[in-house]
Amino acid sequence: MNLHPTLFEEYHYLRFSKKIGDKCDHYLLALGFYLQRTQSVLFSIESVDEFHHLCRAGDDVEPQALFDAFIEAGFIEETEDGLLKGLYFEDANRSLIARWNNGQKGGRPKVKKKRNKEKEVLTENKSSNNDEEDDIPW
Repeated sequence: MNLHPTLFEEYHYLRFSKKIGDKCDHYLLALGFYLQRTQSVLFSIESVDEFHHLCRAGDDVEPQALFDAFIEAGFIEETEDGLLKGLYFEDANRSLIARWNNGQKGGRPKVKKKRNKEKEVLTENKSSNNDEEDDIPW
């Protein structure tokens, strides 16, 4: 999982950390780990309590406040079909997500090696000529 090197300086992160407190990094990473385990940026929850648990949050932050802070900071968004989308995770991990998608399609296509018939003929000719040169003592 990747994080942008400027994350801690970005305005949305600073707003998020001000609302949530010192453990905001922990919650953001827990969500990212969950998304990486499921290999999807889309996820669904039954309640904000489930989101609270998913982020490994304790009693120091209310479930609704945590959920609202993630939405307001732009780390997640609700999609039209009722799912949640990890926006920050998607942005910071584009190549990882591409590998997941390619893996579901069967991975990178196998490269077929082209045989170079001219090279084979040259190799055969050299080996037949080498028989005569094998008698040279050097």
